[in-house]
Amino acid sequence: MAYYHSSYQKNRKNRKNPFRMVLITIALLLLIIGAVLAYLAYQVVFVPNVWTEDQKEQYIYIHNNDDFDAVKNQLYANGNIIHRNNFELLADYKKYTENIKPGKYKINSGMNNNELINLLRSGNQEPIKLIFNNIRLKEDLVERIAEQINIDSDEMLEKLNDSIYTKSVGFSTENIKSMFLPNTYFVYWNTSTTEFLSRMKYEYDQFWNEANLAKAAQLDLSPQEVSVMASIVEKETQKNDEKARIAGVYLNRLNSGWRL
Repeated sequence: MAYYHSSYQKNRKNRKNPFRMVLITIALLLLIIGAVLAYLAYQVVFVPNVWTEDQKEQYIYIHNNDDFDAVKNQLYANGNIIHRNNFELLADYKKYTENIKPGKYKINSGMNNNELINLLRSGNQEPIKLIFNNIRLKEDLVERIAEQINIDSDEMLEKLNDSIYTKSVGFSTENIKSMFLPNTYFVYWNTSTTEFLSRMKYEYDQFWNEANLAKAAQLDLSPQEVSVMASIVEKETQKNDEKARIAGVYLNRLNSGWRL
């Protein structure tokens, strides 16, 4: 009986082993599949996938009406994306295709897909250093601004020639250029015409505070006349140490009734 019992237990144990082996096999397969998927996910998300020439920073420009295809085409044309399928896969997963934000973006060699897509999704773009000075005609001013930011030059010029608009900001179509104080401004590349004009009006109002208005009054000049004078002096010389003397010459002419 003891022998029979022992054989029975052994046979019973053997009958259980195939099922146990199946479970172990399935578990191993799941671990392998999980490891493979984790590796692939790591490749898609975290492995560097951005290249720039000589590892220098580079900028991409996304326009207001650009879709994902336009963004891809720009990146691919520049050779910035190493593995395109991985980039597109993560962009789709993170719904960047539905959240295109226009602007100027700085990309660096060695960025991974996650960093690049997060940057583009965030709208955290690089500001433009906008510079204009010594410009006498509205057409030239608008052209100079349009060279640096993504505005519609025709739309802006139309605004500057619109008497209703210029009156609303305290100017006429003849002296509206005085609102654009020569300086260096940091603005976003995709700033609209309306936003840019509002910024210029703000900067103008900030500059012409009580102290500066009082200085202009002492010279018997309006803010617009000061702007014209500054433009003339700027045209005459680029040397700061000569500007005060030249301005004095023109002020004397004005005081004597001469035309500028």
